Order: sequence, then C-alpha cells, then structure tokens
Amino acid sequence: MKLKKLVLLTAITAALGSVNLFASFADEVEEEALQVGWVEVSAGNWQYFDTAGNRVVSKWIPAEEGDGRGNQVWFYVDGSGNMVANRTLTIDGTAYTFAEDGSWIDPSSSYQGAPRGAFSNTTFSNSWSNIRLNFPTMSYSADLDELLGYEDYFNDDDFASVGKPKLTYDFMVETTSHGDTLELYYADMNAMPGMSSAEFANAMAAIYAKTDYYTVKAGASDVNLGGQTYTKISLLNDVDFQKDLYCRKQDQYMVVLAATAEAGRMSALDNVIAGISAAR
Repeated sequence: MKLKKLVLLTAITAALGSVNLFASFADEVEEEALQVGWVEVSAGNWQYFDTAGNRVVSKWIPAEEGDGRGNQVWFYVDGSGNMVANRTLTIDGTAYTFAEDGSWIDPSSSYQGAPRGAFSNTTFSNSWSNIRLNFPTMSYSADLDELLGYEDYFNDDDFASVGKPKLTYDFMVETTSHGDTLELYYADMNAMPGMSSAEFANAMAAIYAKTDYYTVKAGASDVNLGGQTYTKISLLNDVDFQKDLYCRKQDQYMVVLAATAEAGRMSALDNVIAGISAAR
C-alpha cells in the first residue's frame, strides 16, 4: 500500500511538473508570438511586427518622434519584411536613398539649408561656397549630427537683430588642444534679405558684446580670401579671447567664417584662413 501511494505521488508530481513546464513553454511561445515593433531577428537585420505580432512587409514605417528637429523620418521594410538600409531602392517608381540606420527623411518636411562641402583627409572643399582650405592640424572635428544640432542656434531673441536665421554648419574644427576653433556656417537671411555683410558683422559684434562680453578690437573692413571679398571684424573679450568674423553674402545666405582663440594664438588660425583658395 505504501508503495502504491509512493508511485501515485511520484506520478502526480511528474504530471504537475509537466504541466508547469508546458505552461512555461507556452508562455515563452506566446511572448515570442506577441513581439511588436522593431525586432532584430539576426545581426543587423531588423523586422517590424504589428500589434497582433504579425511581421509587416512592403510598407513604410514612420518614426514616431521624427528626428527631433521637426522633420518626418520613415523606414521601409521590403517584401521579406527586412528593413532597407544603406542603399537606394525604387518603390512605386520613385528612388529612395536610405541611410545606414535605415532612415529616410522626407525632404518636403525638412529644412534643406545651403549645400554642404566635405573633407578629404584634412582638406575641406565646398564648390557652392567656393571655399577650399587645408588644416595642418586637427585636434577635433564635429560630426554631422553635432553640426545639425546647431541649425536653430540663432533662433533666440539675442539674434533678433540678424533675423534669427537658420544655420547650415559646414564644419567646426579645433586645430589645437587649447580649443582654437575655426567654424564655417551659412546663415539663411530670408527674414532680412537686404542686410549687407558689414551690417551683419556689426550686428553680430553687438550680440557678442551682450552675450559674451566682447568688444570691438578692429572695426569692419573688406578682405580678400580665395578671390572673394569678405567683411572682417575682430572682437576681444575680458579674458583675452579673440573672435574674428569673416562675412559675405551669397544667394539668400550669409557665409560666415568664425575664428576663435586666445589673442596670442590667433596667428595660427590666420595662417589657415590665409590659405583659402577657390574650390571651383
């Protein structure tokens, strides 16, 4: 009798264990089946599952919050359900180029800005702004994500006198570990199309006097860089940092080359700027 009870108890325990194991397995299967959103199904290969856990194919998927700057961002999954990335694909007769992360930004919703140039090693060139220059040394160079972050830097009441323009940053390079910096950006002057380069330079001097305690070291004057005429103004602040602005008008933009360094080291940046040549 005791043996029968022991066998029965063992059987019940085993059965309960099987039930628990099956329930656990079923839960895991259910969890896998109900995966929603983006899932990395293999290394670097992403697929999208709807709220019912179904894999989505041949469809555009919007990024809910865009790119953080008000632009609509989309992703596309092909007929196999795989996210398209780092290539151009023709969809319904239109060619779309997708970034390495799979994103495609709707150009109708985004601010295009001025045409950007590019670096080849330490030489920068932009055929639109007709600027080519070489950096003998580069301690730091801002990447595109950082440069895009400055698009609305002037969208502040401090810059109302120049129309709070949107900026297209082409580069921001620190040439030394001391932070000596050369920047090139294009300010969209749609709000103040009649402003001259001299007026812009003087307005910027007044802005920096208010925000960073700069005073005018040398007033606005014309200089030639790479065959083009710029208005240059030199500023100096209370800790002996010098900022030189080179400004000229092109199309709807103000081309601005800004050099910042301690006054005693500005000559090194001057040499870089003096080496500017035409890019076309």
